[in-house]
Amino acid sequence: MSEAIPVPFSEPIPPKKSGPLKWILLGCGGLLVLGLLCFGGCLVAGYLGVRKSVEEIAPVGEAYLRSQSEIEDELGKLSKVEVRPLAGTQVHVENQRGRARLLYSIEGPKGKADATVWLERDGGVWTAVGCEVALSNGRTIRIGRSVDVPSGNKRRSWRD
Repeated sequence: MSEAIPVPFSEPIPPKKSGPLKWILLGCGGLLVLGLLCFGGCLVAGYLGVRKSVEEIAPVGEAYLRSQSEIEDELGKLSKVEVRPLAGTQVHVENQRGRARLLYSIEGPKGKADATVWLERDGGVWTAVGCEVALSNGRTIRIGRSVDVPSGNKRRSWRD
């Protein structure tokens, strides 16, 4: 008979140690998610702030557009006046004074147009001071005056 050869007892093989790469990737991924959440929160807060200020001012601009005979001559009595809060709208307020530029889509029985209305605030009261209406036929109607609205972006007025 053959004799069995005893196999010496051995320790289990320890698991392979993971390097720091796994923890680096987890940390960076977590920071990226946190950064995206903060960025998204800032965008939402900014949008809500602009929307709130535009909702306060928009009726003043709408009344101004509806009252202009030059616009009524070109488009007829306006059936639609809709503010576009994210299309280049600027509002700058300091205490009881301020300046704003609002963009509108307007429509009447004779056609559609895009309108820019400039407003000023004095003593807490907003007043429209001018508008520029770009008609679909390429003509532009300018009424009143434009104002510079301070912002981090390039200023846009008739004087540019």
